[in-house]
Amino acid sequence: MAASPLTSIAVLGGGLAGAFAAARLARALPDDIALTLVDVSGADGQDLFFGTVTTPAAYNAMLGLGLGEPEIMPGTDTTFSLGTQYHWAGREWVQAFHQPLPVLAGVQFHQYAARARKPYPDFVMSVAAARRGAFAHPPEGQTTPLAELEYGYHFLPAQWAKLLTDSLPARVERAAGNVASVEAEGETLSAVVLEGGRTIKADLFIDTVGVRDRTDGDWSGGAVVHAQESLSPAQGPTGVVRTLRQKNDGWIATTPLRRGTHSLTLGSDGADGTGLTLGRREQAWVGNVLTFGLNATAASPLTPAPMSLLMRGADSLAELVPFTTEMRVEAREYNRRHRDDFDHALLFERAFHPDAHHPPRLAHKIEQFESRGALVQYDLEPFEAPDWLLLHLGMGRVPAARDVLADRVTDAQLHGQLATMRRAVETVAAKLPPAKVYHDGLLRYLGKRNG
Repeated sequence: MAASPLTSIAVLGGGLAGAFAAARLARALPDDIALTLVDVSGADGQDLFFGTVTTPAAYNAMLGLGLGEPEIMPGTDTTFSLGTQYHWAGREWVQAFHQPLPVLAGVQFHQYAARARKPYPDFVMSVAAARRGAFAHPPEGQTTPLAELEYGYHFLPAQWAKLLTDSLPARVERAAGNVASVEAEGETLSAVVLEGGRTIKADLFIDTVGVRDRTDGDWSGGAVVHAQESLSPAQGPTGVVRTLRQKNDGWIATTPLRRGTHSLTLGSDGADGTGLTLGRREQAWVGNVLTFGLNATAASPLTPAPMSLLMRGADSLAELVPFTTEMRVEAREYNRRHRDDFDHALLFERAFHPDAHHPPRLAHKIEQFESRGALVQYDLEPFEAPDWLLLHLGMGRVPAARDVLADRVTDAQLHGQLATMRRAVETVAAKLPPAKVYHDGLLRYLGKRNG
């Protein structure tokens, strides 16, 4: 059959993944492609596995969907996040979001810190602010340590899902109901029939509810985890980092939110709570069905990987919307990105386990850092060199040697420069307001501005 122009897309499933996909497509599609969001009951049942922390990339991702902080902050419990404080493998550190520190004379900054035997995190603005539980927006166009601060968000998936769906433009048709049956021929899905009899037809289906069952042999992974969450009332955020502690065969994370402290407990198979099989599909896009969200990539919320994968998947989806009903080329490229993004995120998670058998790519990263302080990066990794540096140092990995080019600077020059930088960071951090004070002031300002 000859290909025809793509005229319609249906997103199956409410919850965060469905809302994010619909919101991203609504702003990417031309007007002549119809878009339908089908709110399937229970589609958000596993959304707690998205975790409660985003990377700094969420700022631009949400802004691109028409939702800036003036829209996000007043109507949700979202707060600012500088990262996660880990109590892990007998060690403690702040895995903070931050920009790379200056390259001096062609040498990365951590090489100089290693030479001077100074703790690298002491020079990171977001670490200094996190230690004090303080926050302020980084100023633009100023030369100050605060300008280097990077932040993400603490959030609740259900609240962001509602925010996204409530902001969908009128062009998005809405439907609701559970999937009763599907009409398909081979890999081509022609229609989804909802309970009650309504039929949803589309040229391309974005599936966030699992129309394609994981028992089809396409799922790689297998570790089953269970999670429980709770929310304790609190008056304003009590800090700017999520705190995560190892606990028996799992962990517990506490996240400071606007009106409470959120707790997420994760354990292995057999624990209480909502279950999820971690891993990914080999092919997220098959035929005219693109599986999206946790039914395509299920990473542990030990790190911000679940939200990062969701945002990157949405970007790829918007970029690769097919022109016609012949979509094999777009599917191949999407599937390549899908696999690479998940596998790179998994490397970061596995680096938290010192005694595990590391895959070759991770073993190479660790070997290069421990031998000479080199930070190996693969193409378009979701976690960048500054993230890997803090993780290596937090896990106690110490380079056996340093870049010899760092020795071109005299001891007096080096120690003077480091002392100046550290003093500047500490001075700025000491002047920052507590996170609650800043957050409350921002909400008052936004309230007055919005009337």
